[in-house]
Amino acid sequence: MRILKPLSIALLLATSQFANADIKLNVPSDLNLLAINMEKPTNSGGFFSSKETVTLADGEHQIVFRYEPQFENNNERVEVSSDVYIAKFSASNTELNFVLPEYRDEDAANQAINDLQWSLVDSNNKDIAVTTDKLKKSGVQLGRDYLRESEVYNRKGGIAAIGIVTTVVTLPSAQQQMAPVINMKDVTPASADTTKEMLHFWYNKADAKTKAKFRDYINK
Repeated sequence: MRILKPLSIALLLATSQFANADIKLNVPSDLNLLAINMEKPTNSGGFFSSKETVTLADGEHQIVFRYEPQFENNNERVEVSSDVYIAKFSASNTELNFVLPEYRDEDAANQAINDLQWSLVDSNNKDIAVTTDKLKKSGVQLGRDYLRESEVYNRKGGIAAIGIVTTVVTLPSAQQQMAPVINMKDVTPASADTTKEMLHFWYNKADAKTKAKFRDYINK
């Protein structure tokens, strides 16, 4: 039953009417995308891509990133890193681009980068509403877990927080009837990671109304 419950939710979301994943987020080479919606961007086998473009479903999303412009210094490439930023935005059916400052040299970057002025513009080159904050960690900064940090940030209700979806839920009887009937003989046991991936995938594919119902079921 522990397997069937999350599988039923994934199938319910899969069979519901959902919006196309049609936000294209262009990621410049000097921006290090660290997390999206508390998930790790991956080159392959995941929901997102950390390459040049990330494709997301219409709706609200949260990103964690660090700006890392590079400069020539005595025939060597040097990198200047900003603080880590966490931001949320909502969009649909558009292409988004980062607008980031350009510094003339390493010294100029070091002086200004920790007060980073950035924005997102849509396919019409218009700013979209973004709520941004710094994702801070006290003490040593090495080995940071940005997925865990963003989850903690969201639970504390920071200004750029988004809702957290829990994968362990019980469906109301009406919704259980909507889900396809699954024969236990046909079910291949899935790992916890696989089940989580399925739930996140179909949740991000669902439309706003279906997402709201899903969150309501979890809260109850």
